[in-house]
Amino acid sequence: MPSSVALSSNRSNKAERPELASGYLGSKPKFVELKLTTLSHPSPEFSIEVNSVELNLKPTKPVKKKDGALSFLISFSDRAHYKLEIFALSAADEEKAQPNVFNY
Repeated sequence: MPSSVALSSNRSNKAERPELASGYLGSKPKFVELKLTTLSHPSPEFSIEVNSVELNLKPTKPVKKKDGALSFLISFSDRAHYKLEIFALSAADEEKAQPNVFNY
């Protein structure tokens, strides 16, 4: 399962949480279908006191080129609200486009 992430920020001077569409955060249908589990941050919304975080997911289905947990080490340049979108495919999937599986 190759995976990719998309990270964007809301860099306003205010520490206000941006509005998100209902259902945007959390697991998507493919997350369950691929039998992924969150290891480090089960809640899709969290805050940190330092400028980096490591997010870990565990696939229970075979994945391409990777065994064990999938880890994302993310560093932030500013204190702000960030969004992280994770995309993935199963090892057996021949598709080129990776569907969104989880949003933080």
